[in-house]
Amino acid sequence: MELSKKQTATQSQKLMVFVLTMALYGLATLFTELIPSFQAGIVEFSVEYFLFIPLTLAMLFDPLSAALGAATGELVFSEIMLGQFGGLGELEKFLTVTIGVYVAGRMVKNPKNYKMVGIAAITGTGLQLLMGTVVDILKVQFAVEDFEAVAGLPESVFATEGFAFLNDLLFSGILFCLLPTLFLVPKLYGKIEPLLGMRPRDE
Repeated sequence: MELSKKQTATQSQKLMVFVLTMALYGLATLFTELIPSFQAGIVEFSVEYFLFIPLTLAMLFDPLSAALGAATGELVFSEIMLGQFGGLGELEKFLTVTIGVYVAGRMVKNPKNYKMVGIAAITGTGLQLLMGTVVDILKVQFAVEDFEAVAGLPESVFATEGFAFLNDLLFSGILFCLLPTLFLVPKLYGKIEPLLGMRPRDE
């Protein structure tokens, strides 16, 4: 009986983490739609996402619940509510966000370890961006989607996607993923968990 109560509580706590991540990250993705992008020559500076929200929650709570909540929140708030649901692209984004956030959350054993938190944050962000880049290249190679490549140079897709990957990783990845996560995780560890009736994560 006691074991059953403990499992029920654990499941309800995971559901709370899922809903919290879905709501926070979903609203954040709606906000990013309103932020204008800036062009400096061939370099475009734009806020792609506030991935530090699910990264922080994944490192403090259950990684899988936070990862699924983030992907679901982006799908519901940013795609379906805005009428931008296309099918294949949204499924790709759902899977890449889930895997990236989950891997980052699993990497952190001690949320007070700044070095590990930083490595996990940039790894999860880079993994999500890299998977998206590889999928985009494969779409072009297998003619799943049309791509405006330079005439006579189909290989230009590699340069284009590679540059976009580096641009997103160095700009959005550092400013809106790595730095906020590096600040929030050690600060919130042990303080936010009691608000949800949970104990801080241990090794």
